[in-house]
Amino acid sequence: MASANAIDMILEDHQRVRSLFAKLEQCADDREFETLAVQLCKEVTVHDYVERNLLYPYVVIKMPDGSQLSAHCIEEHEKVEKILDDIQNGRDTCKITMVNLKNDLYAHFEEEERDIIPKMRELMT
Repeated sequence: MASANAIDMILEDHQRVRSLFAKLEQCADDREFETLAVQLCKEVTVHDYVERNLLYPYVVIKMPDGSQLSAHCIEEHEKVEKILDDIQNGRDTCKITMVNLKNDLYAHFEEEERDIIPKMRELMT
């Protein structure tokens, strides 16, 4: 079941991922870029687990359009999962892929922060 702590943890994850992307954008060294990309993949994987297991089940139960919202978010997660798989298996760590990943994740974060998290906080009060 989601709690205020789980929501705060999700928001902190969003910020950590944004911070890693900022570091990646400034990175000129290929080794450091790969190290940061691996760290980013780990952060996003943990974030995915938390959302799928804590947030989305609660969304389905508590929000009138929860099933639809949850299904949409999971579709976004699956798209990101494919990119992460390519990165983690060494098939693709190019900067263009990271930009695409960033764009997908940022859009997802913004949607959650605008449409889901405020409603979840209301339901918890």
